[in-house]
Amino acid sequence: MKLKNVLIALAIAVVVGLALGSIIAYTSGALFGPKDPLVTTSSSDVETSLVNASELEDQQKKEDRAKAEKALSDAEKESKKADQTSSEKKTKTQSTESATTQAQSQQAANTQAAAPQQQQQTQTGGGSATINVQGADLNMRAAADPSATIVGSVSNGTQVTVLDRANGMVHIQTGDGRQAWVAQDYVNG
Repeated sequence: MKLKNVLIALAIAVVVGLALGSIIAYTSGALFGPKDPLVTTSSSDVETSLVNASELEDQQKKEDRAKAEKALSDAEKESKKADQTSSEKKTKTQSTESATTQAQSQQAANTQAAAPQQQQQTQTGGGSATINVQGADLNMRAAADPSATIVGSVSNGTQVTVLDRANGMVHIQTGDGRQAWVAQDYVNG
């Protein structure tokens, strides 16, 4: 609970306490005299009623204060619980990010481990070639793998230098010096 809610609860408790005190005082005749005009009360009866009403009012105030303190304590507990939940979520997020980073590192290690195998399947290329794609540009990839990260693109008709061939991919160098792998099906030459 927020402090605003605690203050509202405290205000309501005070109003209820005052209302109860007034009702008790009225029913005892302390404020407006006895309910029955034919019944007279002595000053000691009035004093006793006032003392009783005052004691009841004090007791009500104590109860209201105790309720307000409990509400404040509960609010603090809820706040701590919310902070703890937020902290746990942050820890889980960090754990997930760490696991993702580890998975990416493992994938990179696997790619590097597979590189010697790819080199065994490599045929040396050489010479120039032309990119032949219909419509869109051809994706350039970071490795000789059709699912490797895309690092750029090359347009239809671009003249390139073939550096290497492996796994149905061609390692090319563009006129502006960019090197990447492209699918062999789109390279003429």
